Amino acid sequence: MIDRRIVLYIGAVFIALLSGYLYSRHLYVALSYSAWALFFTAVLILFSRKRLTAEEAVVIASLAAIAAVGRTVFAPIPSVQPVSFIIICTGAVFGWRTALMTGMLSAFVSNLFLGQGPWTLWQMLAWGLMGVFAGVLFHSMGIKSKRAKMAFGFAAGILFGWLMNLWYLVSYVDAVSPAGILLAYSASAYMDLMHGLANVFFIAVLSESLEKILTRIRVKYGILAEDEKGHGGKYEEADQFFC
Repeated sequence: MIDRRIVLYIGAVFIALLSGYLYSRHLYVALSYSAWALFFTAVLILFSRKRLTAEEAVVIASLAAIAAVGRTVFAPIPSVQPVSFIIICTGAVFGWRTALMTGMLSAFVSNLFLGQGPWTLWQMLAWGLMGVFAGVLFHSMGIKSKRAKMAFGFAAGILFGWLMNLWYLVSYVDAVSPAGILLAYSASAYMDLMHGLANVFFIAVLSESLEKILTRIRVKYGILAEDEKGHGGKYEEADQFFC
């Protein structure tokens, strides 16, 4: 079997060349979808190394459903996204792999109620990456500080908005310019700030309770048990790939 890193490196080179061509032709929408093809390929390669257990699949589906309901309930309040808080706690307890899938699935499921569109792919990317970084920092690297999680939540809320601004620029702006970029990011600054502050609030008030519940589920169903005992290393290789 070809090492997944080699496949990713080859894909990265291909996307870099393709991106240069699409950028020179001002085909920004096509550029975004070509990048998405690489992202999904990378996810498939990473997950092909280990089949999800039934317990893990149930946990991911349940957390995604809870996150989707929370997002729908808070939809009238601009940029207050409990989805981000749930993804961060998922990453801290279960690791980047579960958090990645929870983040991507949460965006897709919640948009069944709030409206699907090309923005769904970008939201899946943004929340998926949020889960990856949360899992690496607070699970793989073992950072336990609530203040660190609050700081990460604030930064993640801001960066989520910045990434979504890219979708707006490539989809609705004919000619991307520095002035247009500055205008788009300035217009979203308030909403991004609200997202970051909401993450800080949810983490400060609810993270300990949610993580205790998730930890009980993890222990009860033996999820990650092999890795913690040092036998089999279900996640050890994957964690090393990102660390």
